Amino acid sequence: MRLPPSAVLLCMALVMSFSPVVAQQPQATESRDTARLVAVTSDVPLTAVDLAGFDIVDSADDRLSAMVIAWSTGLAELQQRGLTFSIVEDDLERFYASRLATPEELAEMAAPSGGSTITPPFGQGSMGGYYVFDEVVAVLDQLAAQHPTIMTTKQSLGLSIEGRDLWAVKVSDNPGVDEDEPEVRFDSLHHAREPAAMQTQLFFLIWLLDNYGSDPLATYLVNEREIWFVPVVNPDGYEYNKRNNPNGGGMWRKNRRVNQGTSAKGVDLNRNYPFQWGFDNIGSSPSPSSITYRGPGPASEPEVVAMIAFMAAHDFGTALSMHTYSDVWLAPLGYTSTLPANNADYNEVGALATAVNGYPYGPGAVLLYPANGITIDTDHGVYNTMSWTPEIGGPSDGFWPATNKIIPLAQENLEALQVTALAGGPFLRATGLQLIDEGDGDGIFEPGETIAVIISGRNSGAGTSNAATASLSTTSPDLSLVTASVSLGSWAGFSDADNSATPLRFQIDANIPTGASVSVVVSVGELG
Repeated sequence: MRLPPSAVLLCMALVMSFSPVVAQQPQATESRDTARLVAVTSDVPLTAVDLAGFDIVDSADDRLSAMVIAWSTGLAELQQRGLTFSIVEDDLERFYASRLATPEELAEMAAPSGGSTITPPFGQGSMGGYYVFDEVVAVLDQLAAQHPTIMTTKQSLGLSIEGRDLWAVKVSDNPGVDEDEPEVRFDSLHHAREPAAMQTQLFFLIWLLDNYGSDPLATYLVNEREIWFVPVVNPDGYEYNKRNNPNGGGMWRKNRRVNQGTSAKGVDLNRNYPFQWGFDNIGSSPSPSSITYRGPGPASEPEVVAMIAFMAAHDFGTALSMHTYSDVWLAPLGYTSTLPANNADYNEVGALATAVNGYPYGPGAVLLYPANGITIDTDHGVYNTMSWTPEIGGPSDGFWPATNKIIPLAQENLEALQVTALAGGPFLRATGLQLIDEGDGDGIFEPGETIAVIISGRNSGAGTSNAATASLSTTSPDLSLVTASVSLGSWAGFSDADNSATPLRFQIDANIPTGASVSVVVSVGELG
């Protein structure tokens, strides 16, 4: 993503002697150092080595500029590396908090149209509109009580390093039964300062529950999928932000591990997964003081151990490990710029998912920056799950979007989450239509003639359909259906099919008036 022009204009030349070291950017420690937003610019493309260990939150397409978050020692490191930079925001926590609703303002807000039956209402959590951890737990309890036939009560995947539960819930038409249905996972808050991802996940959960039985898509997803939600993977870090910034804006990212031999705390949970853990020191750091510290060993953190056990116990077709921010939709691979073998499939689903939000999509190492030991690479490389990391919100939103952006950001990503859930199993779409005049063959549809219908379709999902059909329907009294439905047989994921071998057919009434209009609906789907 390109930097806002204002950020570029703020840049001042501060060129020091260059020292090509790959030192690591420190995380704010218990001294509560101030987090700053810094614009880095260059006459030549910035490399991964140039910014190794820094907390990169945005970069221009041409790589001539990037936004990073730096603490005091990080500013010194930028100088040591001879990079040109300027401070865009000198106290991010204060800046973010200034945009969030106060407790008094929250008390006066009207309830939203969705999620209004829960307390606090959606978008009105006590941390500047964002739910604190205890409120997330309470919301899950309330939703389970309100929708017991399609949602489980919360279940613990395991305990955090400080002993808090990682809660998960499942939505399905028989939620207490492990049915033979495609499974999908949504998780968020691996990084404790990214609550907009958690809110967006809960928005989708609430939409499914509120619209089941009335909205065809919500009903289909609940009936035909097992959809799992893990809103808070890093409860300790999130609670730490609440404790230090109770009205929102906290910038703690990692968990709360006490790293032996150093005052720096925490491990970056999204660098601690075993797959390609420690692949290099650019996509993660061996230094406990770094924002991207990968931990003393692969899966050293109990939060990651719990998530890995959860992945292994299920057959997730698709998953989103949700983050903020950059307005991008990241696919594997993160640890290397080498494209995965099924990159075309990732692009296909990515294009469908981002049709509304307009996010660029592609492999993380190519589109944003290298990262190893991450959730979605483990999904892809170990469990054959198609997985993405949405980076929700743009540069103006940052890690704590203003209170009045919580709902709009969730809304702009709703279709993306719907598509991801669809793509976890068979995702059948009609892509073309051919009508064949079987009367006199002149291509003009006339009274008494029979018309053959051939539908072309695409399965844009990770699952195979064994009950795919092409079908016709009509409400016109001047049409009669001769062949209303045909089987398409077994239809593998990411493949095309049509019913040219067995066309659908309808007949036009012999007494239909000349010039009359009729309607017929053609579709592809599954027998249900």
